[in-house]
Amino acid sequence: MDLESVLKVGTAVLASLGGAGAIILMLSTYIGKLWASKILESDKQKYRTELEQLKSQYHLDVEKNKIVFHRFSESQFNLYNNVWVALCDLEKSANQLWAAATRTYVKDFAEKLEKAKYEVRKGALVIEEGAL
Repeated sequence: MDLESVLKVGTAVLASLGGAGAIILMLSTYIGKLWASKILESDKQKYRTELEQLKSQYHLDVEKNKIVFHRFSESQFNLYNNVWVALCDLEKSANQLWAAATRTYVKDFAEKLEKAKYEVRKGALVIEEGAL
C-alpha cells in the first residue's frame, strides 16, 4: 500500500466517522428538544392544575371570610343599636330629671342608667374603642 491509498482510506474513515457523528449529534439534539418540550408541557400542566386548586381554595376562603365578616358586622350593628336606644332612653330620662327632680324621675333615671351600662357591658367585645 502506498501513501496515497493510506491517505484515501484514512480520509474515508474520518469522513464516515464525522458523518456518523453529525447524524448522531443531530438525532440527539432532536430527541433532547422533544423530551424537553414534553417535560415542559408536563410541568406546565402540573402547575396549571396546582394554580386552579389554589384559586379554588382562595375563592372558598374569601367566601367564608365574607360570611364571617357579615355576621360580625350584623352583630356589631345590633349591639350598637341596642346601646344607642339605651342611651337615648337615658338622655330622655336625664332631661325629665333636669326639668323636675321628683322621686319617680330619679328612679326612672337610675333604671335607664343601669340599662345603658348593661348594654355597653354586653357589647364590650364587639364595640370598638372610641366608637361611643
